[in-house]
Amino acid sequence: MVADATGKSMSEGSHRYHWLTASLLFALMLGGGAAALWYLAQPTSQPFRVVEIDGELRHVPRDALERTVADALTGGFFSADLDGVRRALLALPWVAEVRARRAWPDRLELEVREETAIAYWGEHGLVTPEGRVLYPQKETLPKGLPRLAGPEERNAPDVLARYRELGDALRPFDLEIAALHLDRRGGWSLRLDSGLELALGKAQVVARLNRFLRLYAQLLAMGIPEQADLRYSNGFAIRWRVPPDADRATDLSG
Repeated sequence: MVADATGKSMSEGSHRYHWLTASLLFALMLGGGAAALWYLAQPTSQPFRVVEIDGELRHVPRDALERTVADALTGGFFSADLDGVRRALLALPWVAEVRARRAWPDRLELEVREETAIAYWGEHGLVTPEGRVLYPQKETLPKGLPRLAGPEERNAPDVLARYRELGDALRPFDLEIAALHLDRRGGWSLRLDSGLELALGKAQVVARLNRFLRLYAQLLAMGIPEQADLRYSNGFAIRWRVPPDADRATDLSG
């Protein structure tokens, strides 16, 4: 074995040299990696050059989406906050869901789903199938929807559930609800598409409606009813638009 003046073998020195070299290379690699990450995180590095917005858009103006994305999108391909872009788009009226993804090397792909309205809420709102209430621009409101209303916005899911329940009872008679209202005391009233208004009260609402519907054909044979108060325990009161013809009067006791 060959040793230097200090008595250490040349082999030991060689091993130390290789260890120092490896450590230096590793440090250089770490430094280079950190520098690369820093560079990629800069807003001007690898910018998005294409923003693609997909989805069936009937109520959300595309230019509003584009402006919102332009304002919310900061950073490059690797550093952009896509969750921030999603939140900004979700704040727009009619926007229900947003999916965002990066597509190499410079594309941002956005998929936008609009809300669906099942009815009006009050004067200026809309109700979704899930019972949420939205207030989009007045000019974007769809036409021909039934009108639901309650004391507060939080009542919308209950009113919507009742609307569906009563609608199921009316469907076999080819009748539809034009408006349904829940008052502050918990009383229900509705207007049919024929214009007939029904006061249903607080309790046994569906049972009261079914009792009225069993006699509905006989009522039409007598005249044209305008309002019906169904809040009686054993019957109902009728106000007529066209009074009954005495010759066609029918016993409604059944």
